[in-house]
Amino acid sequence: MSNFDFQNETNNQSLNDGVKKNNNLTGTFNVELNDTLFKFVDANDVGKAATTLAGKPRLLIIDIIKRFCKNYISFFSLILILSISIACLIIPSVSPFGATTPLTNIDVNWIKELPPSYSPIVTESLNSNNYEFLMKIAHENPDLKIINSTIQINNEFLVTYNKYLFLEAYSQQNINSLLGTNTQGIDIWTRTWTAARDSITLSFLVATTDAIIGITIGSVLGFYAGKWIDTFLSRIVDVIINIPTLVWFLMLMTIVGKANINQFNLYLILISIGWVYMVNNTRLWMITVKDQEFILSAKAVGCSTQRQIFVHALPMVIGKLATTYVRRIVIVIMSISSLVFLGFLDSKSDPNLGTLLKEAIPLLDINFWGLLLPALILLFFSLSAQFVANGLHDALDPKVGRGK
Repeated sequence: MSNFDFQNETNNQSLNDGVKKNNNLTGTFNVELNDTLFKFVDANDVGKAATTLAGKPRLLIIDIIKRFCKNYISFFSLILILSISIACLIIPSVSPFGATTPLTNIDVNWIKELPPSYSPIVTESLNSNNYEFLMKIAHENPDLKIINSTIQINNEFLVTYNKYLFLEAYSQQNINSLLGTNTQGIDIWTRTWTAARDSITLSFLVATTDAIIGITIGSVLGFYAGKWIDTFLSRIVDVIINIPTLVWFLMLMTIVGKANINQFNLYLILISIGWVYMVNNTRLWMITVKDQEFILSAKAVGCSTQRQIFVHALPMVIGKLATTYVRRIVIVIMSISSLVFLGFLDSKSDPNLGTLLKEAIPLLDINFWGLLLPALILLFFSLSAQFVANGLHDALDPKVGRGK
């Protein structure tokens, strides 16, 4: 046999062995199909197994709250704002004095510009009639050491005496003004917290209304940037913004009339101007997200335009808008105070922080609390609101959470 024939025979033998092995291997996979291979699977068991493997789904609001609470400065600022708000509600309710009426119905000359109750000794220059009346009350109440010293200067008497003991003996009432009274004899402590309550409430309502109107219009304009509706409304917003706010206040107050200014009319005047700022900010942020992939995907699957705007796009920019919203609250408080200082809003029956700051000017050399307390409330509220706004921005922005 030649070498060539021997090689062919060897190759044929190897091929036959391979076919036999394949046949044997194929035979091992011939599995009989029966009912035991087809069983119904409980969906609850599958869900439990998937939950065990991947963990329970987390709610978005829970994640936002956790991220906000991890920012200790913002969390402490929120507690401070809540404390101020609670104090504004409780203190005027439990105070024995009113915010717009004098301490008592006695002669207002005796109860105006009272010192704080922790420092009741005063030195005043009295005319002969007032001095005689003071001496009469002191002699009728010998158990109370009312007068400390007296110096006569011509027809005037320089008397050092306990003002609160004198008022208690005179009015037969327990008068205890914690921080004293203003020039109208009204308790500074009660009036300040009442004014803070009214100012914060009004500014919160104005900022919320501005946000609802401005975010709604701004979201639509941002999504339709370049369209005729965006061009038309944007020009109106530009006109309102470019004219100074004070000019708008003057025009609107002239229309309403200074005598008709009350809390509701002031609310209408403020929202008629403030909504444009929320429109501008919302429009700019919506332009940055309207062409991103998730919006295009929502459009591709057939989502309506309203759903694309308010369900998909708006949540992505709400953190930025929260900062503007909180700042708007502080801006409204400052705007009201500015109107009081300029004399366009003289609300003695409905006091606000601007009214208190204006009333405190004559008391600077007598009682510093008239200016210090409303200034501290305004300062702490403004700073805390800014920190809360920054914390909300970080908590609502998922990119910030991933970056930490």
